[in-house]
Amino acid sequence: MRPFVGSTARTITRRMLMMQFQRLWRGQYDQFDQQRGQSTVELALVLPFLFMMLLAVVQIGLLVQARLLIIHAAREAAREAAVGGDDNAVRVAAEEASGLDVSRLQIQVFRIAGRVTVKLSYSDPTKVPMIGSLLGDVLLSTQTTMRIESNPT
Repeated sequence: MRPFVGSTARTITRRMLMMQFQRLWRGQYDQFDQQRGQSTVELALVLPFLFMMLLAVVQIGLLVQARLLIIHAAREAAREAAVGGDDNAVRVAAEEASGLDVSRLQIQVFRIAGRVTVKLSYSDPTKVPMIGSLLGDVLLSTQTTMRIESNPT
């Protein structure tokens, strides 16, 4: 007597194959669900750091903008002083050129040996949430020196 001969053997073999296929199929889905859950947890852990880095980049951009504005204001103020403007006119030129908060802007003018030097200092408030509280106000300063132009008469 031969075991599992004929259609009975085929039926048992098919059932065994189906059961093995179902086990493998469920195992692959379980593994995929676990990997998807792991990816979600990793994203939840990394996302706050990426968000903080993005905010830091924005704050650095704002600081660079303020730095360029005070450099421009120092050049305009030095130009005003070089063509003969008094200290009040120099202050007005710097304030108009900067576009920054004038209460945070400090201006010094020095005239020595045919040259004028204008020093500007600006306390820039950090405006970006979360990053601003970590950094506090940043002091930006610059100076520009020009030759005093004399009027030929």
